[in-house]
Amino acid sequence: MKKVARIVVPLAIVGIIFFGVLPQFIEPESLAEAYEQLTPLEWLVLIVLALARMPLVGWQHRSALRGLTLRRATQGYLASAAVSNTIPGPSGMATRYGMYRSWGFPNEDTALAIFISGLPTTIVSLVLPILAVAILAVFGGVSTGTVILALVGLAAAAAGIAIGAYALRSDAVAVNVGRRADAIVARVRRRAGREPSRSFAEELPAFRLNAQRLVGDRWGSLMLAGVAIRLSEFVLLVLCLRFVGIGQGDLPAALIFVVYAIMGIITLIQITPGAAGIAELGYTGLLSLTLDGAFNDEVAAAVFLFRGATWLLPILLGAPLVLAWRRTLRREESPAAT
Repeated sequence: MKKVARIVVPLAIVGIIFFGVLPQFIEPESLAEAYEQLTPLEWLVLIVLALARMPLVGWQHRSALRGLTLRRATQGYLASAAVSNTIPGPSGMATRYGMYRSWGFPNEDTALAIFISGLPTTIVSLVLPILAVAILAVFGGVSTGTVILALVGLAAAAAGIAIGAYALRSDAVAVNVGRRADAIVARVRRRAGREPSRSFAEELPAFRLNAQRLVGDRWGSLMLAGVAIRLSEFVLLVLCLRFVGIGQGDLPAALIFVVYAIMGIITLIQITPGAAGIAELGYTGLLSLTLDGAFNDEVAAAVFLFRGATWLLPILLGAPLVLAWRRTLRREESPAAT
């Protein structure tokens, strides 16, 4: 029953948003009119930028697994995105795991690489809202206290990254950091009436060795790829808004960044496949709120254009890759079966 609910509930949410909520504010005719006004050059720019984002994600995944080529890393991303954007649950990770395994990578390396490749996205998503608060402070939209809290949050995020990097320096350091983490966790669990269930002091050195073996000296490349992916998505969102007629004077790029940062947190844990429905509703609502209800039709057109590039396009490109990979597996398994 729980398995059925995990599939039905997310799809029900998508259906309610697309067929119940959004039609109350969006008219298909207005979307068509907005898209008709785009010039061929504007369409070309959006398509090129959307396609350029794909190898950026591949670069991030490649940096997390030694021996993985950029071509296969990009194929793995597109195939997993096609699945995760349409099927609820960790379907995308399972697909990427299966592809890596079929390419000869060991179980442990594959699982660890998938975990590591997701770290930059999470870190950047957590840092962006803090930067957004700083931007709002410049525009006079937040109090001094909020800015101080944002700076504290930014310092905490930087400290977390520094501690993680420090823990990877040597086994002795990893054990030391693990023991401190064990002490904190044990204290919290004792207050909750529970016994410690794991030892970070024992697990961190093994994690360090495996992570260093897989990533090597490419941690900087891994983080840089995560930043580049987010930056490309933000630029794409800005261009979508500009091309449908919402200018800098109407909605400054800084405020678009604030909305993008907020949505990065909202969609970090995806309740629906690829955040379908939730992302459209969130972007449309926040951008319309920022514009005080003006340009509602243009905002909706821009959001659907943006989501077409970041959600629909990976499905269209990745679905054939999934089918081709499955056919290859069946051909390889057939001689073994006979």
